[in-house]
Amino acid sequence: MIIEPYRTKIQPGINEEVFDAKVTFRFIKDFTFDGEAHRDIFVKKLERLKKDDFGLIRIPKFTYELIGNLKLRQEVEYIKGFPIGSSKQPYISVIFKEIVLRPDPWTFSDLNAMNFIVEKTTRRIYAIDFQSYCYWPHMESRLENWNKWHTKQLKMFESIVTDLKKGEEWEHHI
Repeated sequence: MIIEPYRTKIQPGINEEVFDAKVTFRFIKDFTFDGEAHRDIFVKKLERLKKDDFGLIRIPKFTYELIGNLKLRQEVEYIKGFPIGSSKQPYISVIFKEIVLRPDPWTFSDLNAMNFIVEKTTRRIYAIDFQSYCYWPHMESRLENWNKWHTKQLKMFESIVTDLKKGEEWEHHI
């Protein structure tokens, strides 16, 4: 898996000159399944996801390996960015079009803002919750799901802004 590096600055000491470097990020997810049938379902989803195209929404690069009969280790490119994808325009419209309204019955079910990262340097949107990638052919229930998540996200962000205006530390109200 070849991952594009980010440029970073290294600060050796407070009064020393900063220098540049390139860095890549990845993270590991270890899954343990309760049976081979569930493991096989997840493997098929990952294989399908590798080939799927979500238009303006990207999927981080990833690999996986089976460890024994019931374990799977996934190595995923870490996207350095902001978890605001489904809560700020123009990203809201892109996710709605490319995930909710897509004609393909395979899509993502968990529309939490944390699952859509806007990359810091490119402003590209990445879907990162591979577990919620699923077969979902019913457009009406997708739209209901979108409305539920969108309302929930707006309330959460309104709560954050209200707390910040009051000078209070934000507490998770959901």
